Amino acid sequence: MVLWEGSCANFGMYGFRCLFYVILQLQEMDKDMSRPNIIFDTDMGNDVDDVLAQVLLHSFVQDGAADFDVALVNKGSLLAPAFTDLINRFCGRTDIEVGFCPNGPTPEEGLFLRPVLEESEGLLPYDPDTKKWPDAVSLLRRHLASIPDRSGVYVSIGFCTILSRFLESGPDEYSTLTGVELATRKLRFVSLMAGNFDAQVMQNPTPENAEHNIVKDIPSAVQAITLCPVPMVFSGFEVGVECCFPRRVVREEMNWCKFNPLKMAYGLYLGMEHDRPLWDLTSLLHAVFPDEGHFDVSEPGTVTVSDSGHTMFHPDASGLHRYLILKDERLPEIIDLFSKGCSRRFDSAFEPALAAECRSAEELATERCMAGFKEPNYV
Repeated sequence: MVLWEGSCANFGMYGFRCLFYVILQLQEMDKDMSRPNIIFDTDMGNDVDDVLAQVLLHSFVQDGAADFDVALVNKGSLLAPAFTDLINRFCGRTDIEVGFCPNGPTPEEGLFLRPVLEESEGLLPYDPDTKKWPDAVSLLRRHLASIPDRSGVYVSIGFCTILSRFLESGPDEYSTLTGVELATRKLRFVSLMAGNFDAQVMQNPTPENAEHNIVKDIPSAVQAITLCPVPMVFSGFEVGVECCFPRRVVREEMNWCKFNPLKMAYGLYLGMEHDRPLWDLTSLLHAVFPDEGHFDVSEPGTVTVSDSGHTMFHPDASGLHRYLILKDERLPEIIDLFSKGCSRRFDSAFEPALAAECRSAEELATERCMAGFKEPNYV
């Protein structure tokens, strides 16, 4: 006892402060290790919920809940990666790399990519029509090789084209591992918006209830689901269709800057008087906060994809697949979280004087409505 008292005396207040500082540093390191490094894989341009999801991800990053350094675009339009980069810059990030799958599905431009990019003339340091983008699979392999083991969470809110090609990839200049081996080492899990796990739909599949992200590239979906060595959590059509973005937030809470590409895209897609279902945001929410209980999760099992593009779930205690189940009691909280995250103010990387010259979202939406555009068939 005397020896301990002497040791404490010699240790002194300075020693205790140093010990306290070391403990704080270890706690911060633990937070850094638990924070997911999000790989954001999108079919940007097919639906406005991709834009909402990307802005929400930036909000999570600002809160310190996630890291975001790489975006991958699986839509085959050259304007899609440029728009993705535009959103990153709007949210204050010029350092996020964007990879592109040039021969990906749905090469059409869609309803909002070109109008918003044209309105942003002078805000991007390149021509969106001629910009050369890094290959998505090569960029993904380089990024995964550079991050700590088991720190990545892959968020797929479009087609499985890039994920499938990555898993099929072999060793390269960035890693001696195959795609499957790299995924095993670097990824915690894959969170994807894909399929429809409503019991009635699985029992009675029809061409009308096959889910868009699967149907547009069925071979890639089959391959990705078959090869993926880490857990996959599916957010089906039936989940996101119940989570709708309040139009009031678009009209009233996104006016903090004149050039708001999210608000413009929302208005151009289906008009301001529309509460858009938030399929993609549900996958992102679970990817960043898997332990927060926003959703119930199914028992483990195996997901298969039919020739028609319908997903089937087969319970299996050793299976790597699960799907999200909406909790009605959590829905208001989820919508509020989405609303606040997507209407957040960012320190935009755009030059204020140039952004001020752009037309407002209302002006663009009114012009498009007068031109008589039709609602797309995307889901």
